[in-house]
Amino acid sequence: MNTLNHPVIILVEDDAAQREEAVLALQLAGLMALGAPDGTALDQLMALYPVDVVVLDVGLPGESGLAIAKRLTQQAVPVGIIMLTARSMLDDKLQGMLSGSDVYLVKPADPRELIANIAALRRRMASTWPSAMPLAVTAWVLSGDGHQLRCGSGQAASVNLSALQRRLLLAFSGVPTGQVVSREAIMNALGHEDCETDNHRLETLISRLRQKVRSQLGQDLPLQVLPSLGYKLTQALRVVA
Repeated sequence: MNTLNHPVIILVEDDAAQREEAVLALQLAGLMALGAPDGTALDQLMALYPVDVVVLDVGLPGESGLAIAKRLTQQAVPVGIIMLTARSMLDDKLQGMLSGSDVYLVKPADPRELIANIAALRRRMASTWPSAMPLAVTAWVLSGDGHQLRCGSGQAASVNLSALQRRLLLAFSGVPTGQVVSREAIMNALGHEDCETDNHRLETLISRLRQKVRSQLGQDLPLQVLPSLGYKLTQALRVVA
């Protein structure tokens, strides 16, 4: 069964009732699904969790589904895109496909149709995308003073870290890859003893660090959340002089 440290599906729909109904149908089918009302909420979730499929409505408040799809196709780590919308005209479908969507479904779609398309898209992604993706990163490198983070020892590009971001990553130094670091340990590394009070601050800190790394290095920070347990790195972090 999927957990939050496995790839998830995010359904972006501004109608709360439709969003909750669709997300529930996906969850009942055994999929790890989350809902978002707009592009901003989508970005926040993508900064926290690994995502492999995004289901988009077209008529969203603020940034349209078409604009979001186009933006997602330009990021370093690809995701599958399914348009799920009431717009059924041929021109609408062509716009959706040209914006980067892999599948275009017209509402009301039977949940079984959506689930079948998600499964098919995931299979297609697994067989065709890895060869087009960047070479796997063997390790992340943190400078000895903690001021800079690089994606692999051979990479010149780096991210300048704030004091809190340095403390956050240093909490994982010396920890075996994949081993969970508790929230309490991270909060202590940050200098905050009251974990309950500062949960939101920790999530905000991690979200902003993910966004910074993604925008400046074109890679996703391999930091995953395990509800009620803490966080873990899925790739090695080395501290060098």
